[in-house]
Amino acid sequence: MTIGVTERLPPITVDRWVNSPPLTPDDLRGRVVLIDIWAVAMDNAYAFWRALRNDAWPAKYLFDVDGRLVDRWVGEGAYERVESEIRRLLGARTPGIGLPPVSGEATEFAATGEPSYLGITPETYLGTDRGVPGSYTLAGDWRSEGDYVVLTLGP
Repeated sequence: MTIGVTERLPPITVDRWVNSPPLTPDDLRGRVVLIDIWAVAMDNAYAFWRALRNDAWPAKYLFDVDGRLVDRWVGEGAYERVESEIRRLLGARTPGIGLPPVSGEATEFAATGEPSYLGITPETYLGTDRGVPGSYTLAGDWRSEGDYVVLTLGP
């Protein structure tokens, strides 16, 4: 487990759900839950992000049937490890469960290694908290905030 992140599945408070009805930790009790911080729900106020104590995007959080954090992955990749852990937890929840075969992508990545863009496309941060001066250029009238910039459209 990563120090500083949540240890239990927190309340899921978001602005809008995408591809799912609203869910709560009680709705998910007894299930293996993978939270993928990418584009699952609209969380403009970062309420759920902060409840997870998340500090990265994309990030995956895997919770067991009791809502306890089992593992966390930051960034893209680790697909074979994520799938293996999900399968392990599902097997522990329901011994003898018939799971479908491992995905072709996970099998291929396990054999050949995942592609990497390290050094090719570095992360670019905007805003005053982590923005690196000179790493980007803005044209127009912009206001810099902690973790973003906003185009000023008038008075």
